[in-house]
Amino acid sequence: MGLPEPSHSLSRATRNKATSTVGRGKTVQLDEKLAFSAWNNSSVSLGLGNSIEYYDSWEKPTVIVSDGGYGILGFEGDTSDHLDLPEWYEPHIEAWSKFALPSTTLWFWNSEIGWAVVHPILEKFGWRYVNCNIWNKGKGHIAGNVNTEKIRRFPVVTEVCVQYVREVKLNELTLKEWLRKEWLRSGLPLRKANLACGVMDAATRKYFDQGHLWYFPRVNSLYE
Repeated sequence: MGLPEPSHSLSRATRNKATSTVGRGKTVQLDEKLAFSAWNNSSVSLGLGNSIEYYDSWEKPTVIVSDGGYGILGFEGDTSDHLDLPEWYEPHIEAWSKFALPSTTLWFWNSEIGWAVVHPILEKFGWRYVNCNIWNKGKGHIAGNVNTEKIRRFPVVTEVCVQYVREVKLNELTLKEWLRKEWLRSGLPLRKANLACGVMDAATRKYFDQGHLWYFPRVNSLYE
């Protein structure tokens, strides 16, 4: 006797595209040669090519977001491991430092070991570490990234986004030292700085503090 047909059928679950990098190293072959190298509208300007060739034509940035080499052969030109990342990044970091404003913030995306080896280069060119944010991509990232070698350790499902700011120096003084020195040189009492900056007491408590409570003044306070 045959089994009765079910009264309803289950819809086949669709599989999400694997979050792996299978096929890495295969170049993309275009059917036609691109007839443009840049695109822009009123809000966005995109350039096709090596970013280091564009830095000097961009406006001075208030924010830099770097999502470059990870040392995983993630794209054409990426290194095979983290050991070569300092050399890979140094010309880019040197250019960021040249064109950055005193108020520029850098968001540096990488693996934990990639960031670790590049950090000394960032400090060398005057970038000060603020904090490290961890992106947990979830267990879906394990698919396609585990083999008989990697199964013996915890799978990597995270990336880091590390915040840096400029370590500004004027006449070999840090910005917090220079600001206080210049104000005192004017002969004005410190309390007058609050009036100049349009704040209640933030100038004396924060902008002129010489310890860990110091922070960069509001930009409009510097130019008002």
